[in-house]
Amino acid sequence: MTPMTYRGKSVPSCHELIETFPRLPDWYREKAAKIKDYYMAIEFDPHLTKEEKLPFMVEWWSKARELLISCSVVRSDIEAAIKSSNLYLREGSSKLLGKLYESDIPLLVFSAGIGDVIEQLFRQRYKLYDNIHIISNWMEFNHEGMLVGFKGETIHVFNKNTHALSNASYFDSLRHRHNVILLGDSLGDLDIIEGLSTEDRTLKIGYLNHHVEANLPKYKDGYDIVLAEEDSIELLQLLIENISNSS
Repeated sequence: MTPMTYRGKSVPSCHELIETFPRLPDWYREKAAKIKDYYMAIEFDPHLTKEEKLPFMVEWWSKARELLISCSVVRSDIEAAIKSSNLYLREGSSKLLGKLYESDIPLLVFSAGIGDVIEQLFRQRYKLYDNIHIISNWMEFNHEGMLVGFKGETIHVFNKNTHALSNASYFDSLRHRHNVILLGDSLGDLDIIEGLSTEDRTLKIGYLNHHVEANLPKYKDGYDIVLAEEDSIELLQLLIENISNSS
């Protein structure tokens, strides 16, 4: 749900936000930047298959985690970093979140980022309604509030189906619902619906932000609607309004 830019300024990813923590040394930022630049180029390379990219995504997360854990990060760093950052959801998200809650429509945020950052973003700048469920990578802190590791297996952009199945109890609670709107900004996001039984009743909206010309054919094959370099969430707002008004 995060855009590439918000009101003319670049929006950081969860990992980029962490790099702004004041307590982190310069050597961490340098190493983190090199790791990101190397593996992000692989993630969005239009000439590589998903299978070819998979081992690199696992390697990326392992290196990034080890580097971060070595830097004595504490829980309060996350709260402070968000307050001073340009990390926002897409324009119009606040109104959309309220409408989803009022209409009793569940919202699943399935992210290969960091759950602790996402949760704090909702709490600080929006509202963490009861209908919102987050599946992501969660930090593990000790009794002093210091980061000592991450919980469970790594979620990266190309293994979201596996983790969808591992959260079967959540999806089981939604079996009575027969329609899904999927928003994604990568081809890996399409795998989420493989854990559902309503794939034939899913509207898939894809946000294409990288290598637009080269990736457009693949996105058009996977998604029903493709929005290139689009930072608002206006289309989904209109859909939810129309659905609510017709029910």
